[in-house]
Amino acid sequence: MKLIKYVFAMYVLLLTPSFLKAHEGMWIPALLESLNKSDVYLNKMQLSPEDIYAVNHSSIKDAIVHFGGFCTAELISKNGLLLTNHHCGYGSVQSHSSLKNNYLEDGFWAKSHEEELVNPGLYAEFIREIVDVTAEVFAGTDTLEAKGRRAVMGKNIADIIQRFEGSGLKANVKPFYNGNAYYLIVSEVFNDVRLVGAPPSAIGKFGGDTDNWEWPRHTGDFSMFRIYADKDNKAASYSENNIPLKTDYCLPISLKGSVENEYSMVMGFPGSTDHFISSVGMDITVNYLNPARIEIRDKMLEVINAAMRRDPAIKIQYASQQASISNAWKKWIGQRGGIQKTNAIALKQALEQELIEEQLKDGHTALNDAFTQLTSLEKEQKEINYARNMFIEFIYVGQELIKFAYDLNVLKTQFAQNVSESDLKITIEDFKPKVQAHFKDYNKDVDKEVFLATMEYLLKHLPKKYLPQEWQLLLNADAIGRKAYVDRLYKRTVLNDKSALMALFNNPKKLKKALENDPAMRLMTKLFKVYYEQIAPEIVAGKNAMNEAQELYVKTFMDAQPGKTFWPDANSTLRVSFGKVEGTNPQDGVKYTVHT
Repeated sequence: MKLIKYVFAMYVLLLTPSFLKAHEGMWIPALLESLNKSDVYLNKMQLSPEDIYAVNHSSIKDAIVHFGGFCTAELISKNGLLLTNHHCGYGSVQSHSSLKNNYLEDGFWAKSHEEELVNPGLYAEFIREIVDVTAEVFAGTDTLEAKGRRAVMGKNIADIIQRFEGSGLKANVKPFYNGNAYYLIVSEVFNDVRLVGAPPSAIGKFGGDTDNWEWPRHTGDFSMFRIYADKDNKAASYSENNIPLKTDYCLPISLKGSVENEYSMVMGFPGSTDHFISSVGMDITVNYLNPARIEIRDKMLEVINAAMRRDPAIKIQYASQQASISNAWKKWIGQRGGIQKTNAIALKQALEQELIEEQLKDGHTALNDAFTQLTSLEKEQKEINYARNMFIEFIYVGQELIKFAYDLNVLKTQFAQNVSESDLKITIEDFKPKVQAHFKDYNKDVDKEVFLATMEYLLKHLPKKYLPQEWQLLLNADAIGRKAYVDRLYKRTVLNDKSALMALFNNPKKLKKALENDPAMRLMTKLFKVYYEQIAPEIVAGKNAMNEAQELYVKTFMDAQPGKTFWPDANSTLRVSFGKVEGTNPQDGVKYTVHT
């Protein structure tokens, strides 16, 4: 009970709607010194910038962890104990669950370090230093054209990163303000992160993705993990000899809770935002690209949800995939509704027009020229981005057969290149545990239904030139003919038969022939041929032009407002926001208080 109280207290802030007024935004912690004099929130909280971010001594940043590269976690003990959201740990809980030990349904709590569960591939990343390297990245580019400029910048970035080789630290240089600034992120990565505990899904996932994205919330959205290190307290891969990480700093936990109008701070690794997007780009994303992604995920979820309701084993197998699909699906639905409700596109248009007109009155055309160039590209890229999104949704989000075929293509390529038997054996042995892991959470019948539903969607909505030839032949087929096509594919492929595939792995000659002739492998090749010939070239060319146009537009947009301080879009780097604990009135007759 005491543990539950502590966890609940920690999450009071996370379950409270806070609105950021003075310096609204997600700020780079290393730049807080520049905000300190005028930021009422920072001062009222009686925190100095060095309390939050410091390099030479412990600070709050040392307790904020990038969890697996996809979430934020907090260090809450000096023995490596982490607190994160339930949905962030959901995949790990699912991977350890079975009908016998259904941790998704029943929850899990390790009663000792020995009972904590290993999670291959999961890591915890601490930020050690953030350094502005903009001048170094741009060095030697002043007189270069775009292509040469990119090449020199790439070399400059590689040189910066190379300085950290052999240091035991990870170095990454990331663009900010759409490429107008660059920061070096130095971090330390721990690859042994073990599951300590999680509540039953009835608590941790209560309300599903609706409660994950909307108010009011009534979810016990937490799970707990522990970071392990070697005997010298250094980052290391998993070993049974590893010990809990010892740290000098962790977040203290208060049991007081929060009160209205209290000053608050949020620190973590937000994934991505796009608040410099043009009104044209916003309109295309919200009213053209995202509705299609919502619709195709509707098809996936309809199949998966029904299967999970039918069969407890499938419910465990597909829990993580269902959560992943529905997370972005729900976000896009809410995003579109919010933008439409607030008339955000029209407001964006009005701001753009006002700034452009002001600049033109003063004889400055840079913003207008940059806006025109950017929006022209956004319109030109509309269809190809739609095709790319649909390819990604089909290949990587929904069905798994073609995605698995793509993974196995490494073996097919090695066979074609006549690599040595020893190298081939190493690859085959590396694949065996991957195959085992794949089939643990795979159901052929569910996957076949998802394949059919999403293929039908693509046949109806994707331009013919983006379809492989054998799918073009299905355009005039009826529902029975299309289902028969999918039935044949899933009957003839060996890629959905674990026993048959594992037997082939023990006979390389038969494996080579099977991969060459397998219908799923052949379809995968045709799909990727279409992508690399019809979609990728336009995407690559458009991306380079778009990045340059976006960089110029953001620069001129900020230059047009010299008295304003701008925060860079989120890009999975460490950020800090300040605000005040308040309720909200989202619509007439509805009031949300500070606690739900």
